[in-house]
Amino acid sequence: MAEYKLFAEDKYDRHCGFYKTYGIIAYEDGNIARRLCDISVDRDKVERMVTLFNEEALSPAHLSIAVEDFLYDFEF
Repeated sequence: MAEYKLFAEDKYDRHCGFYKTYGIIAYEDGNIARRLCDISVDRDKVERMVTLFNEEALSPAHLSIAVEDFLYDFEF
């Protein structure tokens, strides 16, 4: 079973300057199975995804599409 965790990164964009962004790491058997960077600058939104994915035991194979669905199809 996968375990999802939030992580933060500092990024730079020539138009926006420096900013903090959040991503998700999926672990399986103690190893990194998937890592999605720069999902959102909204920490709460990414934390809600992590909680939901852990509760639903999401397979790392479906992580990208689940993040896309969460960001574009759902209103939380």
